[in-house]
Amino acid sequence: MQFSTSRETGFTLRRIWQLKLMLQTKASLLFVTALATSSAIASAIANADVLTFELDNVFTDRGGQMTGEFTWTYTPGDFENGVGVFTALDVPHTAHGLEDLVVTIETSQIEVSLDGSFHDDGVDVTLVLQQPFSPDAPAALDLTPNESKYSIGGNGFIDGDFISGAVSLLAAQLAGDITGDGYVGAADLDVLLANWGEAVGADAWSLGDLSGDGEVGRGDLDLVLSNWGNGTPPDLSVPEPGTLAGFAAILLCTACRRRR
Repeated sequence: MQFSTSRETGFTLRRIWQLKLMLQTKASLLFVTALATSSAIASAIANADVLTFELDNVFTDRGGQMTGEFTWTYTPGDFENGVGVFTALDVPHTAHGLEDLVVTIETSQIEVSLDGSFHDDGVDVTLVLQQPFSPDAPAALDLTPNESKYSIGGNGFIDGDFISGAVSLLAAQLAGDITGDGYVGAADLDVLLANWGEAVGADAWSLGDLSGDGEVGRGDLDLVLSNWGNGTPPDLSVPEPGTLAGFAAILLCTACRRRR
């Protein structure tokens, strides 16, 4: 009986050791797979670029000015299908700010509405462009009556048309540069990891949402990695150990989710 128990114990220990080795090997493979996958995705979007546009001289027929800036992230050769995100927006005749609004940006039209349904309040703005906006030239508003228009509530709704304005290129922004210091490096990775998995609001770019999908995640990490080292470094700083550890943990977690 004692001999049998010893054999069973030995068998159990061997199995545990084999399982441990197998798990260690699997973890190593997952890490390598994560690195390879990240490199492949980063390579595929390495040419992504970001431009910043502004609402230029946009006035309503009541004298109110609509101002704002938005980023347009795109792949060269496919500008039309890029993603636009307003970083600042001020709509006249209402106290509602960007955080209260739902914005849809297309190259030929911009629409702004109030998030939610209210009986005595609302924002409904449509800016129709004469031609799609592009990096080459400003796109003037279509000032034909009932094209570029607004309907805004508060103390009773007011309706009208826009009488001037255009969408103009403001500045080119370095892809992957979250901090705006002109260099893609450790500082940008720190911001991205600090907000990883978070749903972000109006100031999305500065919080790490480079892709404009409303969440800081894998696509944003790929944009940082694919542009790593671009620009002029402000100093010779290197990533903190905590940054590197966080980055490795994200890669492992991402790989584990994909394997399930």
